[in-house]
Amino acid sequence: MAFATVEDVEARRGGPLSESEEVSAEFLLEAAQGLVEEAVERDEAEIVALKGSVPPVLRFLVVERVLKAMANPQGLASQSEALGAYSHTERFNSSANSELMLSSAEERLARKAVYGKLAGTGEMESPLVSEARVGS
Repeated sequence: MAFATVEDVEARRGGPLSESEEVSAEFLLEAAQGLVEEAVERDEAEIVALKGSVPPVLRFLVVERVLKAMANPQGLASQSEALGAYSHTERFNSSANSELMLSSAEERLARKAVYGKLAGTGEMESPLVSEARVGS
């Protein structure tokens, strides 16, 4: 079992993949799942044991990362071209797999899907606080 399948990628993309795209998607699905598992510090079996199944958010994150990586396989950041005294410039992302990497927000979303709410305010019990509240 995996977080997402090639069929999920095709459904999100809105059409079938070619044979070579399917091979690429399978590899990228495995890589993206590994990155999500690393972000939540649990593998798929542990997540299923904890949650009962893979949370839909994780499936969504994996599919989105795969589609982004497939749309820009060379990691091109920008490209420009001029006509007068011809010039052509391409700039690539410094990270080789930057399209596949999770953003900080996506990592937080993945952790929340696995562990529930991650932030809150703790209130410590104190006789001084309790007395101050009663006296107010």
